[in-house]
Amino acid sequence: MGKMEFDFRKAESQIRELENIADDLERIVASGYADTMQEISGAWSGAGADAYMKKAGRVQDKIEDTIKDLRSTAGVYRDIVKEVRRKEQHALTCVLS
Repeated sequence: MGKMEFDFRKAESQIRELENIADDLERIVASGYADTMQEISGAWSGAGADAYMKKAGRVQDKIEDTIKDLRSTAGVYRDIVKEVRRKEQHALTCVLS
């Protein structure tokens, strides 16, 4: 049976990357996206503007859902890494005993 290895550094790096992507998206939604939508609503009126703003709101909701999903995925991944680390330590303890 072959030796199985878990790359904890790579896993932690991937978790941080997921969190960074979520942070970046959050900043975009909180500042740039909101500011742009305000500018558009101030400069454009009518049925087309209303439809566009509704669509933009749905897009913002989807982005916010994606942020939550990224954070959730990072959390689950972090929990898995902790469990693998715990089990690896336990296995090592059993081998050394």
